[in-house]
This record gives sequence, structure tokens and C-alpha cells, in this order.
Amino acid sequence: MSSEERLEIAQELAAKGGQQWEGLNEEMVNAYLHNADLVIEDRDRPPVDEVTGKVVYTCDRCQDKAYIGGTQCAECNPVGLPAEEVHPHAVAVVGKLVEVDRLTHLCDTCKNERPVCYADIVEYGDGVGNDNVIKCDTFEVDDEIAAKAEAEALAKKEAGEKAEADKATRVLKANEYRCSKCSKPGKTIIHILQKSGTGIGHKHREFAAKK
Repeated sequence: MSSEERLEIAQELAAKGGQQWEGLNEEMVNAYLHNADLVIEDRDRPPVDEVTGKVVYTCDRCQDKAYIGGTQCAECNPVGLPAEEVHPHAVAVVGKLVEVDRLTHLCDTCKNERPVCYADIVEYGDGVGNDNVIKCDTFEVDDEIAAKAEAEALAKKEAGEKAEADKATRVLKANEYRCSKCSKPGKTIIHILQKSGTGIGHKHREFAAKK
């Protein structure tokens, strides 16, 4: 926080209150400066997750969130957390307590038709667009749809595991290497050395994993 920014915010607050900054006495000036400090403190305060009550840190590059009181992410994976810990589970009330992932979308497995759904209490999660429903007072699971969704999720997981195994074990091309800096447990990152001599592949060459 700079003194210039603090003064500018204090003057804006005074103007909103119909006050002329130059005509304020010392006591009023200090009061507005104090209020400016509160505005800056509130603006810079890390957001807190409503479910866990813990600080939410967001990676600017990948937008992943880690619900922990740790250091903000600098490399696209919040403080090296495994994927299953990046998005914790939330508890949604749907007639009974049900554990729901904050990336899930209840509408995908609900008996109610979306065009005629008149839910009054809806809570959104952390999926793409932040518009996935994780809590709804009219949610009623459709067992057939849920079973199909579970099978699709399992197939997707198995495909991902197979792809990861291939990345971790396949023979690399002459211009490829596995990066020990970017790779995490269960997530192998392969960089490519571009002919241009630029890019992350050349930037991270010192982190090339031993074959």
C-alpha cells in the first residue's frame, strides 16, 4: 500500500460524503485516512471459503483453488497439492446431508426438468463459469442418470490414468524431456524443445528428469 493510494482513496471517500478535502480539519482527515486503510485491507484480504472457512488461494495462470492457509501458487499447481485435494468436498442439504464435490453439477443427475425447475435455494460451486449447482432445495437424484454419470466418470478416470502412464513411461523423442519442476505425483509434464530456441522447454532444461 502506497501513501499516494491511501490518500487518493481517502479523498474519494470524502467526496462521496459531500466533503471538500481541503476544508477538513485534522481529525476528519485522520478519520478518512483510517477508513481508507479499512477499504484497502478489505480489498487485499484473501477470500475465505464459505464451507470450510479457510483462505482460498487462486493461481492466476490455471485458476485452480486451494482451500488452505498457505502460500499462493506460483507454478499452476497450488503449493503442490494433488488434484483430489485442490477442490475439497462441500456438504449440501438435499433432504439429508450429502457430500458433494464443489466441481459437481447437481442438475446433471436430478429428476427435475431444468426448464420447469423452480428452486428457491441454490448454491453455486467452482466449476467452469462458477455456475455449477452444488446445493439445491429441490434436488432429487435420478438413479439411472446418476449411474450413467458415475460410469462415464470412471471411464474418464481410467482413460486419464492410462494417458498418464503412457506419458510417464513412453520413449521420448529427441526434442522432448520430462520436467522435474513442473511434474507432480501422478502428473507427468513433458516439454518440447522448439526450433526457435525459446519457450518453456528451453527455459526449464536444467530440470530435465534423469531417464
